[in-house]
Amino acid sequence: MLFFTIGIAVLLSFFSTAIMTYIAMATPIGPWIETTLVLSGMLIFYLLNRFYTESGKMKALGLTTAAGGIGGILATACGFSFPTLFFIDNPAFCDLMAHPLQFALNLTMLAFSAGSFGLVVAHLFEKGLIIQQQLPFPIGELVYKMIAAADSMAKAYALAAGFLGTLGFLAMRIFIPLLARPLMLLPKIPLQFTTLPQIALATDMLPMFWAIGFVTGHVIALPLLLGVLARVFVIEPLYKVFPSVSSYVYSHVLPLSLSDFTIAFCSGMVVYGALIGFLDLPKVIRSIWQQYSSGKRDQAAVLEGSSSWVLIAGMLILNVLILMYFKFPFLAQLYLLVFTLICTYQMLLIAGKIGLAPLGRFATFVMVPGMMIFGYTPLQVTFVAAYVEIAGGVACDALFGRKMAQLASIERSTIARYQWLGLLVSCICVGFVSWLFINHFGIGDQPGALAAARAGGRALLINVKTFDLIALVLGFVFGYILKVLKVNATLLLGGILMAPELSIMLVLGGLSTYLVREKEDYYPFWSGVFAANSLWMLVKAFV
Repeated sequence: MLFFTIGIAVLLSFFSTAIMTYIAMATPIGPWIETTLVLSGMLIFYLLNRFYTESGKMKALGLTTAAGGIGGILATACGFSFPTLFFIDNPAFCDLMAHPLQFALNLTMLAFSAGSFGLVVAHLFEKGLIIQQQLPFPIGELVYKMIAAADSMAKAYALAAGFLGTLGFLAMRIFIPLLARPLMLLPKIPLQFTTLPQIALATDMLPMFWAIGFVTGHVIALPLLLGVLARVFVIEPLYKVFPSVSSYVYSHVLPLSLSDFTIAFCSGMVVYGALIGFLDLPKVIRSIWQQYSSGKRDQAAVLEGSSSWVLIAGMLILNVLILMYFKFPFLAQLYLLVFTLICTYQMLLIAGKIGLAPLGRFATFVMVPGMMIFGYTPLQVTFVAAYVEIAGGVACDALFGRKMAQLASIERSTIARYQWLGLLVSCICVGFVSWLFINHFGIGDQPGALAAARAGGRALLINVKTFDLIALVLGFVFGYILKVLKVNATLLLGGILMAPELSIMLVLGGLSTYLVREKEDYYPFWSGVFAANSLWMLVKAFV
């Protein structure tokens, strides 16, 4: 029984790492994968039913889901951040891609360094946040309810239906040429001040993107749609009048392509978002200080015996060695570890209350001052951003698992061991899987390529000093308008930077939720669609 449980934990960890690596690089969205894992685990344990008691099966399902969840969030953080190097130092990135083992080793060392930091931070703050402050950590509660639900197998069967149906459709594409053709929604139409882009949906990617859009809902779909519309009806018309504005300001016309203008415009949006974020930084620091100064110091972190000190010491030694390998000076190492700790704790508070982890925002808080103080190389900038996102994401996911374990009466030490197992498996495979996807699909806004919109957005902030000032100001003003209208600028930016076909597929999935009364009832089916199409893309990349 233990052998099967460990084997399934390894399988789900690899599965979630591979799927979320692709999703994080292909879209600006990083959904928690736990719901898909728990439903998949139900089907697997149903086949192994004779080896488990009912209580043993529920415990094993919780353990394997917690292990796989670590892989999912680690892959998401890597996919959001590591492609930044592609945009800020393309020759260095291409050189890494030319050496697959070196690429995989660098990403594995980064992932295990930051992931181990995140797990130790979760261990330190677990008692204070889960037991004493009694934060709900909603994803953990959701997983527990799914495991304990009376209709859990019915949901698992719905997942199986979506999985098998999607595999059947994708297999039919091989034999029916009509299904293999892109689904044309809109031809390219030139207008006076802009051009409506061609929208042709790739049928081998449509099920997965529709599923992601359905699960994330219209909250995600509308900003992405606005991003596509902004690209067509805001950026392109502004580019048409840019030469006259440029000649008025500079006394000459700057030769600027539409692509360069778009990048500079988006950089202005990113600068505005970063500025607003830094204005909130004093509130973040003040809230952390209040946690300690108000007599709750003993509630924030609890060290239990010598084993905790051994764990902390081992993690610190490992991190110092890896940071030395990446040529970080001592003060830069100290800066990264201290501020990652502060940001991770704040992320835990947010995730504990609402179930969201704003990884990119806190990565910016650490990355930008570090660039100014230490003059990071492009690889070090990428490392710092990825480190904060991985550590914060792993810590949040770890406490989701610990919350589930508390509700399911699973021993704390047991859930911790499985989370370390999930971290180890994910770190081993994330580098190779990332290289495989990038090598197969490529990065950019061309059809079928990985957009890496989150990484591209961060690169805009890093390279902001190289862009045209007028376009920057226009983007800055547009970012202010989005703030006033309360539109999610990060997702809208993804809609601008991604190929329109990808955004439209996500939008169609999100808007389709209006066609059903209770969209939560359809989550299992669409989780199966998502899993099947993701697996198909993984096999496609391998073969």
